[in-house]
Amino acid sequence: SLDAGHPVLAEELPTLADSLGGGIGLDNRLTFSMCRDLLDDVILLSEDEIAAGIRHAYDQEREIVEGAGAVCIA
Repeated sequence: SLDAGHPVLAEELPTLADSLGGGIGLDNRLTFSMCRDLLDDVILLSEDEIAAGIRHAYDQEREIVEGAGAVCIA
């Protein structure tokens, strides 16, 4: 969507970070414009990297987190 300059349909795939999946709706203007204006970069993570973030959260902090919560430390 950011590359296209407007919201586009995104295929929802199985992932450990399931709460990050899905689109924001083709008519969305508020969320898309905020992301376009405020994000410096977008980083794509593999499922292995997300799993490593989940493991790190547990091993180092004894926190059990969902995949979307682990992407910031993956």
